[in-house]
Amino acid sequence: MMVQEVTAALRKFLGKLFISLPSGTRLQETIDGFAQRGFPMCAGAIDGSYIRIITPSMDSLAYYNRKGWRSVVLQAVVDHRFCFSDVFVGWPGRTHDAQVLANSPLFRKAEDQGGHLFPRDVSKDVEGVRFQRILWVMRHTPYEAS
Repeated sequence: MMVQEVTAALRKFLGKLFISLPSGTRLQETIDGFAQRGFPMCAGAIDGSYIRIITPSMDSLAYYNRKGWRSVVLQAVVDHRFCFSDVFVGWPGRTHDAQVLANSPLFRKAEDQGGHLFPRDVSKDVEGVRFQRILWVMRHTPYEAS
């Protein structure tokens, strides 16, 4: 019980101070940092991972992931320096990443703001075409397999 209480207190009092989506100058630094890595107009990289757990007695099969062991799913967004800017954890390991995302506070925030997590006035002209930052869409990566 002590671990849960400490974790809840850390999240409540320090979470937003250290883990938050970029804004202002930090947002522009993040966009510039991703652009230097070949990801123009990107403000974060999102992925999921498994956190190994002891299976709960209720609905234990839901916690077996595709790799064959028990877990919960961790969804995280990092900035260009690999620092966390959003974390969402707790869905059973069998849950697909897309379902976790669709049920996350991050997704709800974007939906509540018309599909945008960041100011719409930030855009970039590339060869005469104006691009606006869209979190959910990336058409290519510089590391695509050929």
